[in-house]
Amino acid sequence: MIVSGDPFTQEGYQWNQKKFVDEHHDFDEETGLMIYVHDFRETLKKIQCPVLAIFGEKDANVDWRKTLALIERRSVPIRMII
Repeated sequence: MIVSGDPFTQEGYQWNQKKFVDEHHDFDEETGLMIYVHDFRETLKKIQCPVLAIFGEKDANVDWRKTLALIERRSVPIRMII
């Protein structure tokens, strides 16, 4: 019996995947990506300091174009690295 998953074994990977699915994460209907920050727009409005935003063109976990568009609408000074 596996108590915790060792990600370097097939059994560990499967255990971790089942645990992840059982946690019932929320996913964006448009992109299918997991939602990490609920009400991101509202959270972004609260930021009152300069932001360094780093985006990866090949990022498979975040829709960086959508996130970039949201950040660009803010009046907070932003330095972006793409």
